[in-house]
Amino acid sequence: MSLPPDRDEVEALPRTGGGRGLASILTALRQLAVEALDSGHPLAAAQIAGTADRLEAQAWPLPPRPDYPPR
Repeated sequence: MSLPPDRDEVEALPRTGGGRGLASILTALRQLAVEALDSGHPLAAAQIAGTADRLEAQAWPLPPRPDYPPR
């Protein structure tokens, strides 16, 4: 099991103007869920994967509303 990076290492990472895109964040969350599962933490893995799924679902556009004729 690897330890999380030190705060200095995280703060030294380059920052981009707009941040990371949603797709890369979802990929990172899903990779973290797999690592948690491989490390013997199934509940944490399920919670992380669930978070990724909820974020993805919230980003979907709403379907168009049907256009019903007036009564």
